[in-house]
Amino acid sequence: MRAGSWWLGALLVLVSGVGCNDESAPSSYWLPEAGASGTSPSVPEAGASGTSPAPTSNLKLDGFWAAYADKMDGTVVSLHANGNVITGRGCVSGWQEFDVANSQCGEITGTVEGDQVNFEFYFGRIVPLDTYGVNVQLVAGATRMNGEQYFYQAISPTPEPAIDGGRLEMPATLFRPPPQPANDDRWPFERLPLEASSALAKMGSVTLLGDVPAGKFTPGALYELKTDWGGLLGDLGLFTPVDLTYRYPEEGVLVVHADQVAQLDSDSPVSLKIEVRYARVTSIEAELATGEKLSFAPSSP
Repeated sequence: MRAGSWWLGALLVLVSGVGCNDESAPSSYWLPEAGASGTSPSVPEAGASGTSPAPTSNLKLDGFWAAYADKMDGTVVSLHANGNVITGRGCVSGWQEFDVANSQCGEITGTVEGDQVNFEFYFGRIVPLDTYGVNVQLVAGATRMNGEQYFYQAISPTPEPAIDGGRLEMPATLFRPPPQPANDDRWPFERLPLEASSALAKMGSVTLLGDVPAGKFTPGALYELKTDWGGLLGDLGLFTPVDLTYRYPEEGVLVVHADQVAQLDSDSPVSLKIEVRYARVTSIEAELATGEKLSFAPSSP
């Protein structure tokens, strides 16, 4: 009897050990991107349904962003990402610290899925008829978002009847502005130096130098290059105010330079260098993502 009991006990211990080692691993893990802080997935609250809670977003969305595009009004937003949900506040006519009449600011609602970001907010009126929104993709190490911005505007100032003013869509870039200076109503759009903006205003358009097409550019064709809200935009790409640096190599000469800028389309130059001599554009150099270098000249004096 004692020997039989000993074998029965050993068998039970063996079975118990096999059961412990057979415990299956979780079906999926959330792993942060390289360089992201933290190494553990989110832990669900007690009683929460499901086994795979949405992780806290490690895409560095939190903070201020400014929108840059053609026909824009200086849109600035403050974003916060919690899991896949984006909240915050936005203003379409420069950042307003407080909501006041006609401040054109509103509360943001949106989502983030991977590197795709979508959000919108109502602005402009007590009755939320006007909407600003973006559909963009995080690029350049989450310091830039490229994609599209849209306005949905109802013409009627009252909800009855609401006249549909339509939806206006345009390519846009959102960029990280520098820290906000105190009492600076230009923030985050620093104007180009006067000699550069006046030279670009006089220039009109540009043409590709040489006899051979390069990328999407053809010799003899006219291409737009202009400034608005402190950046450069047009057919040669979109360069926000924070993309640009300025250098004065000699008296009367200004060089405006932007380098390795993630563009909205793959055919636009990623680098741009404009020389201005005595308030006149004298040369424009560009580089494509392929490394090919191009030269442009003003099409008019």
